[in-house]
Amino acid sequence: MKIVRPYGSSHSKGSAGALRRVLIENNPERRERDIPDFAGTHDELVIAQWISTIDKIARKPKGSKPPSPDQRVFREKLGKACWVRMTEGGRLQGAGDEKRRQFLSDVWSFKIHPYGKGTKVPRPGRDGKPPAWAEVKGRWYEVFAGDGAPEDADAAKIEKIAKRIEEHLYAREYRLGVGARPKKEGEKGRIASRAESIAGNVLRLPAAEARDNQAKWSEADKAAYVLPGDPVAAIRKNAEALKEDVSLPEAAKVLFEHWPKVFRDPETGATMNVKQAMEQHPGLFALHQQLKSATGGCSSAPARTRANTASKGS
Repeated sequence: MKIVRPYGSSHSKGSAGALRRVLIENNPERRERDIPDFAGTHDELVIAQWISTIDKIARKPKGSKPPSPDQRVFREKLGKACWVRMTEGGRLQGAGDEKRRQFLSDVWSFKIHPYGKGTKVPRPGRDGKPPAWAEVKGRWYEVFAGDGAPEDADAAKIEKIAKRIEEHLYAREYRLGVGARPKKEGEKGRIASRAESIAGNVLRLPAAEARDNQAKWSEADKAAYVLPGDPVAAIRKNAEALKEDVSLPEAAKVLFEHWPKVFRDPETGATMNVKQAMEQHPGLFALHQQLKSATGGCSSAPARTRANTASKGS
């Protein structure tokens, strides 16, 4: 789900030691906004983040296909419970204005049921089970709902799920996995933590922060780095194709695949390990490391070359 792109653009701002991405709103005023503040107060974006979580719990059919009766009923019940929490809990800035509230209610209803009216009764397969498209449970269902079928969820259970969704978004993130526990009390919820991650995801020039003995890249290094292909452009292209932000692991994968294209022994054709890259191409390596840090620090040197480096004591 996108945080910046549908609502404007972003650029880096601040001193060399405290660079942050800020959002420039997509309106005539082109107002500059702090991304975490925007993510928690822009009503349409707040709704989108609630819906994104609901979609992981209560499945919806793909495209414009009608849902099964059970899918529609479960999403309707959960949608109503979450709407009450959003409006009564002060999560929507415009809920106090009657016209604005009605507009937001219409947006919410469309997001809960994006497939229009009607349902489609699924036909069981030869094994007696309903087809995959009619599955009601999303992959996060057990995390928020625990045991029991969605079709059997009573009002108390629906309210429990809605409460956990709010906690996940505003207090502490829930985690996917058997027996996984939510993050500790007092930590940021999903909305704030993701927005902070985006705001802090900037490329910092080494000249501003590096020690005097640390390598710095040149224009020639930049040209050599993108000669076999621009990984940043590839990440951006993937984001546009997915119509959402590229995850950190996916971005790291692009850099991983770029490593052997840049750091290769000209005589043998073998991929360099980290130590060789540092010694023979310090500027290129420094640039690669800065890009890697922007993907959450995920390792981007091939595992074999990292192992070689470790075995040499580097």
